[in-house]
Amino acid sequence: MNYSLVVLMVLLKNKLNLADVAKQSAKGSVVLMVGQVLSTVILALGSIILARLLESANYGIYTVAHIPISVMHLFGDLGVNSALVKYISQYRLEEKPVEVKRLVKTGLTINALINTILSFLAFLLSDFLSETIFHEPQLNVLIKIGSLGLLAQALMTTCQSIFIAFDRMELHSLTNLVFSILKSIISPILVIVGYGVFGATVGSTLSYIVTVSICISIIWFFALKGSDERLELETFKKIIHYGYPLFLSNLISGGLTQLFNFLMAIYVESSMIGNYQAAVNFSVLIGFILTPITTVLFPLFSKFDAKRDVELEFVFQSAVKYSSILLVPATMGLIVLADPIVRIIYGETYQLTPFFLQLCIINTLFVSLGTNAIPALLNSQGKTKINFVSNLLYFSLGLPLSLVLIPKFGIIGLLSITIIASKPSLIYLILWVKRNFGFTIDWQSSFKIFIASSLAFLIVYAILRLFPTSDVFYLIIGIGVFLLVYSILLPSIRAIESKDIHNLKDIMKGLGPLAPLFDTYFNFLCKFIRTSNHDSEK
Repeated sequence: MNYSLVVLMVLLKNKLNLADVAKQSAKGSVVLMVGQVLSTVILALGSIILARLLESANYGIYTVAHIPISVMHLFGDLGVNSALVKYISQYRLEEKPVEVKRLVKTGLTINALINTILSFLAFLLSDFLSETIFHEPQLNVLIKIGSLGLLAQALMTTCQSIFIAFDRMELHSLTNLVFSILKSIISPILVIVGYGVFGATVGSTLSYIVTVSICISIIWFFALKGSDERLELETFKKIIHYGYPLFLSNLISGGLTQLFNFLMAIYVESSMIGNYQAAVNFSVLIGFILTPITTVLFPLFSKFDAKRDVELEFVFQSAVKYSSILLVPATMGLIVLADPIVRIIYGETYQLTPFFLQLCIINTLFVSLGTNAIPALLNSQGKTKINFVSNLLYFSLGLPLSLVLIPKFGIIGLLSITIIASKPSLIYLILWVKRNFGFTIDWQSSFKIFIASSLAFLIVYAILRLFPTSDVFYLIIGIGVFLLVYSILLPSIRAIESKDIHNLKDIMKGLGPLAPLFDTYFNFLCKFIRTSNHDSEK
């Protein structure tokens, strides 16, 4: 049993009488969640250590060196990875093993060829980019080193998509964990021994190469060993036909992001870029919660057909609600506590990082409006062109804004664009789903969760401003008060009910040894709800 299936049965157990099955702890889900937690934490710690060792100016140079590689990576997937998740999941359900193996071979071959060309192109352009575009000669060798890891990075992503399609989420997490450990150890060590930014870049490239070697070995043994299926043009066409709208969509949204980065590299000094990248790295605390949820939504929604499965509405609304219960307060808490957290972790050289961090994570609040669930829903139903139109709206607004705001306001202009330009496309997606699928998010639930989080934010902000203290006590008091206030408000305004808590407890069993921590918290909420209901009955 895999994690997406656990979530599916938890969400549907009241409607489909699957309670007994939903309560079974899945070994794969344990590995998935624990691995995701560990890899996120390790990578975050490695990034923090690297940022402290390099300091803001050198960390900015390290960041700029990866911009051309990120641009090339944008062209490295013609929607192949999403097509593999879609069709491998489908053919496994239909018990077509020959088609499954052919898909795996074709997907890996397409992405290997494309990214080999892109790696060679990045290597050739390194002189021009470093001298003419960025005016930083030392970037030449850094870009060349990064280009060597481009193929490995792309194939690693492809292999992980195959793991997801085979419901082997534990392999996805395992390879993420291997990469996180390697990068967090190799890069800092090379910096410490005196190789500086060069060593940090070499460490990143080596980590990708070693990890993708492991990924391909795993794919060979469990998916391709003994296979003699030839590549067929029809399989190629099927993958490209499904994937090209997603590729164009990602090209538009991702291309705009890379344009932002190029403008940032040209108009913003290295120390400011270092502060910005530190903020981006720290936002992985939100990714700690968001990534496992988002990872399972696509295969989860793919198990339903919007035309005939009425349960899809319930699953979609539940996914948005449970994501919001965890992510909205986490984001609010990080915003109000950004100053002490950054000073404790990064030190005094990253003075602008707290403000950049606050702006950087504001968009996560809109998860309560389906920012992570709606794209997954549309892709699962084959409506990839709708996501393309959404990204086109984002591009059409973000492009002119970037040409004005980034040269004038630097990082603040960049972050403002990401907040403003994405909202028309979100509105479009919400309206499209309502009009064509006949359902939407649970507005009342999302509003209540936002209110509870906002009130907790305001109370913590007021207390900490009235009673200033050291950063460590500031952080401890802030976290404690925020959790207490949010935990009281959430059931008080009926933003969460007992059945929701039981569902969340079942889902969080995937955290394995960390599950008791969540059990303790959810048990407290259950007791509070029972007490509140008892008092109201009196």
